[in-house]
This record gives sequence, structure tokens and C-alpha cells, in this order.
Amino acid sequence: KKATKKEAEALYVDYYKRLTTIVDSLNMAENNTLLSYHKFINENKPDSILRKESTYEKVDLYFRKIDSTTYDFRIKPGYFYNLFHKKISKEYEEYMKLRYLEHKLQYDLQVKGETITIENQRDLVIKWEQFITKNTDFKFIDLAKKSYADNITMYLFGTAIKPTFEVTTKKLYVENEQEYISFVKKSPNLISADITKAFLKHFYANDKNFTSEEFYVDLKEFTKKEIAERIK
Repeated sequence: KKATKKEAEALYVDYYKRLTTIVDSLNMAENNTLLSYHKFINENKPDSILRKESTYEKVDLYFRKIDSTTYDFRIKPGYFYNLFHKKISKEYEEYMKLRYLEHKLQYDLQVKGETITIENQRDLVIKWEQFITKNTDFKFIDLAKKSYADNITMYLFGTAIKPTFEVTTKKLYVENEQEYISFVKKSPNLISADITKAFLKHFYANDKNFTSEEFYVDLKEFTKKEIAERIK
């Protein structure tokens, strides 16, 4: 039997809060391990670390890499989705699946060395847009909108490791420029396409008006406001 919407809310919220509280406590208790974990990535790990990896693996936790020297514990992607799959309301199911897909991209990048392609990012952006426009009364719509904003920002700006444009020359990489132009042409009715179009227009209009650092800050601030305005 599927839970009603109210029951699904209560069950998910309660379980999510309990589990994240436990993980937060674990991060504090294992602070010394987390601070030194980066030292063992490229060399033989001591038995104590191997035992901890094995123990936490059994309860669906992993060492998440935040940056080159910082790690924390995080629940593996899909934990909540798999636990509540087919037991909850449709909108909750869709929300959890999107959070799962979002988290899985980052997990596969770290653990499996798989690349996050621009197609992966675009598809996730479109899925989040469809969710937030369809489920406007969803209890966690603000969290869903935040995920949408985070994903479209990554789509347009990339990451520190793989940016979408060269900051010093203020030039988009060819792959990204072609992707954005194609996306705008093929999907003119999407909010995401409008945001991408505005991003490109602002990019081209201001690449000669600022220093490299000023250009990046201005573009980031403009895009942030554009996203907020479109999904408010």
C-alpha cells in the first residue's frame, strides 16, 4: 500500500532528519580520520582506515571528497529513493529520483572516475525545470528550486576543474558555446533555454567592458539574478 501524501511527507522528513543527524554526528566524531584521509588516497592505507571504509560501506556511507584535502561522510546516492520507491506519492518519488541522479553524477565522478558530460548536466537541468514547474505546491519546492539553480549554474559555469570558458581571455570553449547555441535553438520554450540565451547575450555584450576578474563576478551575479527571477 502506498502512503498518502501526508504520510509520505511525515515518513520521509522524519527519516531524513534522523539519518542526517546521525551522519552529522559521525562527521564530528571522526574528525581526525577525515582530516588525515587525503594523505592515504595515493598510498597504502593503514588497516585502521581500511576497516573504517569496510564498516561504513556496509551502512551505505562513503568518504565524500569536497576538495583536495577535505572529506566528509555522506549517504550513498539512491539510498532514500531505493528505500521509498513505489511506497510514496508520485511527486515525492520524482523528487527523490532527481536528487539521486544529481548525487550519482558527483559520486561516479569521485568513485568511478566517470566524466560528467555537458549532456548529463543539460538533461538534469531540464528534468529539474520540469519538476519545479509541474509541482509548484510541493512541500520542498524551495529545495527543488535550489537544486535547479545549482545545476543550471554548473551547466553554464562548469567547475573549478572543468570550467566552460577561459576567464583570462573571456572566451567560451568551443564545445560549450556550440552546446548553448544549439540548446537555445532546439528548446526555445524552456526556462533554461531563456536563461542560457540571457547568459550568452550578457557574456558577449560585456567581454570587452571589464577586467577578467570583474567580468567573471559580473556574469555570475547577473546569472544568479536571472535564475532567481525566472523561478520565483
